[in-house]
Amino acid sequence: MPPRKPLTALLKSATQLEHLLQLHALMLKSSHFPHDAFPTARLLASPIAPPPYALSLFAAVPHPTLFHHTALLRALSACPSRGSLAASLSILASARARLPELDEFAFQPLLALCAKIPNDAEAASLGKQMHAVVVRYGFLDVLSLRNVLCHFYFSCGGGDTADARKLFDEMQERDAVSWNTVIGGHVRAGEAAAAMEMFNTMRSCPVDGNVTAVVTLIGCGWRGESVHGLCIKAGIHGNVKFATAVVGMYVRLGSVESARKVFDETAVRDLVLHNCMVDGYAKTGQIQEALSLVDEMRQQGMRPNAGTLVGVLSACAAAGALVAGRHIHELALEAGLKLDTSLGTPSWTCTSSAGAPTKHYK
Repeated sequence: MPPRKPLTALLKSATQLEHLLQLHALMLKSSHFPHDAFPTARLLASPIAPPPYALSLFAAVPHPTLFHHTALLRALSACPSRGSLAASLSILASARARLPELDEFAFQPLLALCAKIPNDAEAASLGKQMHAVVVRYGFLDVLSLRNVLCHFYFSCGGGDTADARKLFDEMQERDAVSWNTVIGGHVRAGEAAAAMEMFNTMRSCPVDGNVTAVVTLIGCGWRGESVHGLCIKAGIHGNVKFATAVVGMYVRLGSVESARKVFDETAVRDLVLHNCMVDGYAKTGQIQEALSLVDEMRQQGMRPNAGTLVGVLSACAAAGALVAGRHIHELALEAGLKLDTSLGTPSWTCTSSAGAPTKHYK
């Protein structure tokens, strides 16, 4: 019988349905499924389990506990659809009928699922009903639930942020998630002044949410050097996550020089930041600069991935830069990257547009 810790670790790290099915078979053979609650719940909650499969697993559990119900609700929440909504409502109703009491964690997945279907009247109505149920159970003051409710009303309010702001303003306690939710909600609603007001207010609070909030601002379409300057004053410009967002912002604005300045000023750079800068060069046709940065990455021991190379290959194809395209092609083969639809198509286009014999790798 395999020990519990390695089994749950394998379930958590599974990335393909085939692996999940193999672990399920192992659990059946060793009697972990459906009798061992924690591995069974981990199997139920796997984000790669299709909803019908997760529901069939749940049906095989003879006496499901709140733990099992919540695990399945989390799995369904990861697959937003009307079918998942109906199934989640049924599972929650089952929990309320079977179990003596529920905790706040039972309600969060369904509310989060409703928020992921923003333009659906049924999801909006169900979310409001769940709000009433949360109040009835006495969980409205639970911070994590109030955060989810706030996000739901920002997502499903049809552009009206009043209900979401009311929930936020009535919070006795706020964390980084609370602030990021309200700032992102105002930005998505086009309420720039309210978003900036919330950001400035957050900066005066003892909350470590500045970086994520700024990334939210930029990621939702906030533009302009003023955001960058504000963050330099706030002392958060050296963070790699922030730097990636700002580099992406400058690339979208067509200011690759400003993007490179932010890149150079970031002390610790990861693969995502490098890819963002390489893509910026590629999109503006600066193929040589993109190739030089790829070479710098390799010299620093950083291994390029498909995200690094596909933009450069596309730029080479557009410019008919056969030599540069072949160099990137060789790097892809050297790194063991498969030239599938993401890399193979620009590689084929590059060689054919330059008049070279075409060879499409798969």
